[in-house]
Amino acid sequence: MEKGHCIICHRDGVELSDEHVIPDAIGGYYHIYSVCKECNSKLGNQVDSYLLKHWFIVGARHNNRLAGKTKKIPNPLIGDGEMEDGTKVRLEEDKSGKLVTHILPTAPKISSDGKNVTITLDEKDEKLADNIKKKAFKKMKLTSGAYRFDTSKTVHQIMNPWVRMQVEIDLKNYKIGILKIAYEFAVDKIPIYYMDPMARLYSEILHDAAIDRLDEVNFEGDGLVHADKMLLEDFIDYSNVNRHILVLTNINGKLYCMVKLFQNVMCQMIRMSDKEYGATNGFILALNDFSKHECHFYTEHELIRKCVKNEYVGVHFPTEVEKIIKAEMDSSLTMQQVGFACNMNNENIFYDNNGDAICTQNHLVVALERKGDVEKHVDGNKITSKYPIPEGLSLMLMPSKRLVAPECLVYVNEFEKL
Repeated sequence: MEKGHCIICHRDGVELSDEHVIPDAIGGYYHIYSVCKECNSKLGNQVDSYLLKHWFIVGARHNNRLAGKTKKIPNPLIGDGEMEDGTKVRLEEDKSGKLVTHILPTAPKISSDGKNVTITLDEKDEKLADNIKKKAFKKMKLTSGAYRFDTSKTVHQIMNPWVRMQVEIDLKNYKIGILKIAYEFAVDKIPIYYMDPMARLYSEILHDAAIDRLDEVNFEGDGLVHADKMLLEDFIDYSNVNRHILVLTNINGKLYCMVKLFQNVMCQMIRMSDKEYGATNGFILALNDFSKHECHFYTEHELIRKCVKNEYVGVHFPTEVEKIIKAEMDSSLTMQQVGFACNMNNENIFYDNNGDAICTQNHLVVALERKGDVEKHVDGNKITSKYPIPEGLSLMLMPSKRLVAPECLVYVNEFEKL
């Protein structure tokens, strides 16, 4: 195995290993090779374990038949409980995966005269009866063979028993597993982030498996209460329950990571830095599909190219301006094609009132997006975006070079969600 620098313990020249950013027990297919063998083992035993043992995660693994390294599919309902009459039971799975109720052997109940012993057994445990009787002799301090016990058996069949169980749900410690996913994702996809002060803090907490320091992590909201939180919902099909979704994005000048496991099991936002990385409105998306055994990554532009199938761009003008444009198009004085001034990439150019070029149409749209000056409407697989044009900006009608002020730009995109 190659040697190098470990992003967890910060040592050089250590033996690196195959690290699953998303644990393979929940179908993780995102691998990195920047964690040393020692840290990899420690993360699995002392960090991932908190996440994987969470009752919600165990339930999601059971529903999705995710066995992990043990080759066993966990069931959150396996364990001890009691029926309505107080009988102690254990819920188990049979060979077909069906949940069955197993009555636990009761302690021998000895009659007041010491001549009768009553025990309650599950039918499948009848072979244990002799051992239990021996324990009864010992408890009563009787010599085996000196007394004879009259035995009789009564069989009761319990149909569809109600079973009460108590479960413990971790409300905090599991988040160290979420932090590991976010930290490794950020360092892998934004290498310069590794030197960020907040990255250093998070790596220390992970290296020490310091669940007592989780209050130092900038968790935004609660991963269980806000499990239905969604980012990029115009492009991502959140009804697909066979995926884990990771998003790195800048929000209000800070870097955040969303870690969303299964559909609505857990979704945690973590502030990764108090400054931006990359483009202001940029993002990096990871879609880990455990049914297809794959993980794919997308930048903002890659996601748009992947999802947008057709695009229509329209420019809306006031009625009086439309009349001017139509008159020029109908004019017999010019045989040239009427259109708007553009650059070499065929992007319309916007001008100020003096006829000086200000920006391209694409630059204007980006600026309006950043300001939030856009009205969007979603109808099925179609997004209509309406951008009002700021006062003082005009297009140049060619060949007359007349300045005409539009009311708005309208983009209609037909897309297919991932």
